Amino acid sequence: MAKDKETGLSDLEKRFAEEYIVDLNAGGASRRAGYKMKNAANHQKNGYIVLQRPHVADYIAVLKQAQSKRLQITADTVLQEIAKVAFANIKHLEDEEGNPIPLHKLPDEVAASLAEVKTKTIEANDQAAVIERTYKALDKLAALDKLGRHLKLFTEKVETEVTHKGSLADLLARAADGDDE
Repeated sequence: MAKDKETGLSDLEKRFAEEYIVDLNAGGASRRAGYKMKNAANHQKNGYIVLQRPHVADYIAVLKQAQSKRLQITADTVLQEIAKVAFANIKHLEDEEGNPIPLHKLPDEVAASLAEVKTKTIEANDQAAVIERTYKALDKLAALDKLGRHLKLFTEKVETEVTHKGSLADLLARAADGDDE
């Protein structure tokens, strides 16, 4: 099987890596790359095995970095989008008089916090039509939770009590030997 001189990958491994970065699904990448397997479970297992190869993992890292650069996706941009949802304020959907702001005039950070907007026009016989607008926001609590976890605000403390007669060095030596008391 021929290896790519630049990457050291076989054609199948290179195709696997390229397919893997599409959806990070090892089984799907195995199937789409052209590995011959009898079923999805075998593709999943094969995908896992191929991912463990250092030269494949290195190539995937290079592809991901290039993809991130092309798409301008960084940790900062992801956190900024999560922050838009987390800190969205419903008051920003209306102007100073309490009238809904048209969607095309909403600030980007407000529009980014919305999952859905439904507009319904209610016709009245001899009166002006009434426009009813319903907003569905993205999950603010989930966004706050993601930011909090990123900032390590929600670390859990685990307390352990160890009772041992003797010195700490003695205890560590016994633990290293796998000796239980």
